[in-house]
Amino acid sequence: MLILISLQSCFTYKSVNYNSIINEKNKKIKVTKIDKTNIKGRLISINKKSMVLEKKGKNQTIVKDEINEVKIRKFSYLKTLRFIGLGLIRTIFR
Repeated sequence: MLILISLQSCFTYKSVNYNSIINEKNKKIKVTKIDKTNIKGRLISINKKSMVLEKKGKNQTIVKDEINEVKIRKFSYLKTLRFIGLGLIRTIFR
């Protein structure tokens, strides 16, 4: 159980509105399409009609009309504190 908890990332994905995404390169984004497929990648560009993500060195264009949900990867202080706390507890009770 501790191994699974320690392998969790200190990042989480937060849902955002498509129109509020700022065109900052290298943001990690997770897109859920209408057909329920998920695409994760780094943002290359975004405009009113589509976005381009880089996934494994290849660019993939996603049309806005095909998108159901967009999530941006953000640093999570709560997950980080939990990870540090569990590490301290683990070392104390060894």
